[in-house]
Amino acid sequence: MEETATAIKSQTDNTDRGYDDEERESVALFDFRMAAFTLAGKDYAIDIMHVKEIVKASRFTYVPNTVPFVLGVYNLRGEIIPIIDLRKFFNIEVPPRKPDSVENLLIISLEDHVFGIVVDQIEGIVGIQKSSIQPPHPLFGDINIKFIYGIVEARDHLYVLLDIARIFG
Repeated sequence: MEETATAIKSQTDNTDRGYDDEERESVALFDFRMAAFTLAGKDYAIDIMHVKEIVKASRFTYVPNTVPFVLGVYNLRGEIIPIIDLRKFFNIEVPPRKPDSVENLLIISLEDHVFGIVVDQIEGIVGIQKSSIQPPHPLFGDINIKFIYGIVEARDHLYVLLDIARIFG
């Protein structure tokens, strides 16, 4: 029993390292976490509750007669999942891909479906107050407003918070 308590205390001590009191206090105040990433140089995010994992992947298998934003399928440890390019979905310019390029994927779980979305760069997990999310302006950006949950400023970035359920639901 003592060993377990010591192990838990050790883990707690390790997770506290690197944070000052103000940062620790602000983390406790967050009631919403989002996975932040970039697409074509712009900042986006999705609710972390939909993110199953983050992986780097290459060699997708092309599937004929699919919509243009489906790059193909990928074998993720025995599970075949579709790979979606949000840039194509949102009609954002896509840089040329090399056949052997490695892509950053957010593996998304939505209800009973799992799929990967290709992003340019993964920025990390950002915590915010849900009340700080603002509704999108009707003239905002490159993306149809019905796919945007809101806009939020955090860590000196303005994030477009995507509504994954509307995009893939």
